[in-house]
Amino acid sequence: MTTADTSDYSHKFLITMPVMDGDYFEKTVIYVCMHDEQGALGLIINRPAGLTFGKLLSLMDLRGSKALQDETIIQGGPVGINEPMVIHTDDWQSKGTMLLQEELALTLPLGDGSAFYEIITAIAEGEGPRAYLVSVGYAGWGSGQLDRELSANAWVTCPYDRELLFDVPFEKRFQQACQNLGFDMDLMSRQGGNA
Repeated sequence: MTTADTSDYSHKFLITMPVMDGDYFEKTVIYVCMHDEQGALGLIINRPAGLTFGKLLSLMDLRGSKALQDETIIQGGPVGINEPMVIHTDDWQSKGTMLLQEELALTLPLGDGSAFYEIITAIAEGEGPRAYLVSVGYAGWGSGQLDRELSANAWVTCPYDRELLFDVPFEKRFQQACQNLGFDMDLMSRQGGNA
């Protein structure tokens, strides 16, 4: 596959198709942070990691408001499960922040974890970004891999929706993403095909 054959799915959602039932990614919605000829990086946005923000603050020896304690951290994917990152609005930035599209940014831990510590501290002190999702792990694809998976009907793409990324309850995100496309995934065939 040449670079000309690679589409750019950055700043879109991927919704798993029924052919992925039984797979790690079954019924997931992924926000694609970046996609180019080198590959893609995305975050599963509807899978809680079983870790609360309060527990994270405790592990980092930080304190935060009572409202933060029960916030959910997402399991962004199976790659780098010990690598935390934060997708957020671009009103907060540090040296580890990468600007995305439509006022979004991604803050990575960098080598020493300082950028992650900095943004978590800012959030705990009420000085962080307006909206954010804290993730452990991410979904990654090598060069051309995501294009091949889309061709094999493993995913369908959905336009970016800020509310879906930050506001819809986790357990409703998959269904909401499907509704945004106008279909019920439960009525879809479990077998893929090409015309």
